[in-house]
Amino acid sequence: AGYEVISAAEGKCALALAHERRPVLCILDGTMPGLPGFAVLQAIRAEPATASVPVLILTATVDEEREIRRHGVEPDAFMKKPFETDRLVGEVTRLVG
Repeated sequence: AGYEVISAAEGKCALALAHERRPVLCILDGTMPGLPGFAVLQAIRAEPATASVPVLILTATVDEEREIRRHGVEPDAFMKKPFETDRLVGEVTRLVG
């Protein structure tokens, strides 16, 4: 859909890329290896250079969303897995719009 995608296999790498590349949007898996999505989100929000970057977290269950919120952080959006690609592109467009 015209977006450049940079991927990371685990949370620590995702956080390093967010600080290095300053993306227009971060899409995180709630259960990423290494640092889970909520920990990456907390670190992104704590850093002034990335604090305003919109974050979309992909979750498998409502319990996963509750767990993320329990840590005192709120992403800009949640999306349940599995999802349709068109829905993901629509949400990305909405968030970076």
